[in-house]
Amino acid sequence: MNQTPCVAQPRFSAGSRVRVRTGVTDPDLPDLPLGDWTGTVAQVEMGNLTTYLIRWSRKTLRTVPPALREYCEKEDAALDRIWLLEEDLEPGPKAPSPLKGRTHASPAGLDGRSRRN
Repeated sequence: MNQTPCVAQPRFSAGSRVRVRTGVTDPDLPDLPLGDWTGTVAQVEMGNLTTYLIRWSRKTLRTVPPALREYCEKEDAALDRIWLLEEDLEPGPKAPSPLKGRTHASPAGLDGRSRRN
């Protein structure tokens, strides 16, 4: 009997928004906690372990500690992305709706006066 091995599917796909789990640290800088940092999966690598290339969100990049900026500059390392293991990640926040909270949308506002001189 010929059986095909079962290959686990990655938990996230390219474009998925993810958040780093609490307690996870930078693989190169173990004193740097990454918990709650958010980003988008740019690439998935499957092998013995599934790893993801994460591109940090703008919000996360605004909060990067100066020590990490200095390290990346010194080591010629990327500041805007990182490879992490699947176990380090959880689903991230959904993209905000551009019309969140609005019940009526018109290009000129409620009555059109807001765009006139």
